Amino acid sequence: MRQSANNRPVAPEGYFGASGRQGVDRGGAVQSDGSQGKSGVAGFLWAAAGALCSCLDPGASCILMAYGFTTVIRTHGWATAALATVACALVALAAGWLAAGSLVMLSVVATACSLAVSVLATRHVRSASAWIALVLVAAAAIAGIDAVASALMGMTLPELVTQVIEQYAQVLTSTGDISTRQLIPTLKSLLQTYWPASYVAQSAWFAVCSGIGVWAARRHARRVAPQAEDAVLAVAGQVPEPQGVAATFAAPLWVDVAFVCAAGARIAADLVSGTPELLGMAGANVFLVARVILTLQGLSVLWWFLSQRGHGKAVRVLAVVVGALVETSYLVISVVGLVDAVADFRQLGVGLRRARTTR
Repeated sequence: MRQSANNRPVAPEGYFGASGRQGVDRGGAVQSDGSQGKSGVAGFLWAAAGALCSCLDPGASCILMAYGFTTVIRTHGWATAALATVACALVALAAGWLAAGSLVMLSVVATACSLAVSVLATRHVRSASAWIALVLVAAAAIAGIDAVASALMGMTLPELVTQVIEQYAQVLTSTGDISTRQLIPTLKSLLQTYWPASYVAQSAWFAVCSGIGVWAARRHARRVAPQAEDAVLAVAGQVPEPQGVAATFAAPLWVDVAFVCAAGARIAADLVSGTPELLGMAGANVFLVARVILTLQGLSVLWWFLSQRGHGKAVRVLAVVVGALVETSYLVISVVGLVDAVADFRQLGVGLRRARTTR
């Protein structure tokens, strides 16, 4: 095998426009004679553009920043990516401050989430625990920002949320039609119960948008040099799973435990008089979040089952859409995911699951 100047494997010619004298250094960057510098500069500009518009649309900014961070990591390594992150965080702070003071820290959270997704994806981390932890930490950060804002106004976070819900209800009452007014009490009850889960939904949206940016960066890299991704995988010692992530997603066991315990808390709050209201609210939110995760696992089982039967991707996608729609009304797909934790339908094995939770 040909070696680079640092005695490491040479990546295929053409990676980011390189001339062939390439290797992978300790920082994760693909080395060449400097011709990939334009891609690194372009990646930094994309990340800076995303940080600049983080105060306008955090989701779109996550796409741009993740695209830029992934490109910079691939071309210049982790040290340069860290400097790019600091620069983008400063840009996000300035943009958030100029647009609205309340958006300053939210822009920083979006920047950090984009970087985290880029790092995990570049390191080919497939542990469900790592990705779930990322979403939960980002949700806690967003909730903390709102908690600090409410404290500065002399209120607690629940009081602030209740006030915002009442204001929206008044607007709908004054501007909505009769059918809308009839739905207001139900909407208020749902929002007052599930508002903590909205922070998880927002952070999950940041992660999904960042994933789109990483996917776009990888697609660009493969279009420039189709064999480059395989070379990086080989140097990193990673082997892509033959069945794909869609067929092998498995939530950590603590999600199953949380799902069962939260269901018990909800039942106790509904049937046992004198149960603290906070217990029922916490159970409802934890149950909702765990249900979504187990639904993903159930849909993964469905994808695997259809692929084993030889069905094409179009049929599998349609089945997943139908399964998701069914789950909105009935606890079917999430229960399949719960049972899979014990039955192990896909025969992933304890070793594979342990590897995913410790990688």
